[in-house]
Amino acid sequence: MSDLFTPYATLPEMEKLTEHYCQKNVDRSVLVTNNIPITQADMKLMRKYFESYINMTGNVSAYFDVRLALIVSWIFAEKYHYFDFEKYFIDWIEHLPQHHVRSYLDLFAATILEFDLETFGEDYEDIAGLIHVVKKQAKA
Repeated sequence: MSDLFTPYATLPEMEKLTEHYCQKNVDRSVLVTNNIPITQADMKLMRKYFESYINMTGNVSAYFDVRLALIVSWIFAEKYHYFDFEKYFIDWIEHLPQHHVRSYLDLFAATILEFDLETFGEDYEDIAGLIHVVKKQAKA
């Protein structure tokens, strides 16, 4: 499989591509690893961009424009064993003020609904449920 993203793709461009692949699947809930042909190199590029993006923006609303790409990058990071998503997510979320945690969880839940990502019956509106959705999507 060839890489989906060029080395010079931006996060908004990655977002548009991931949206495109999710919107093609109108008959059933989206299984990310089955619908989006992201290679390990693509995932590493996405994670690199997100790590620098976090440092540059520093506010909750900055993720809105790239929210699907962020969730997709987590799913593929888990799939390719790039990091332990559960540990990564909990470490990240523990350092945020409570009102930011709620804002992020609401954003991720709305994104899952908007793009009809398969939830496997998990309560994706809380931390544990979101972690389970990402892990199950990675194994699907």
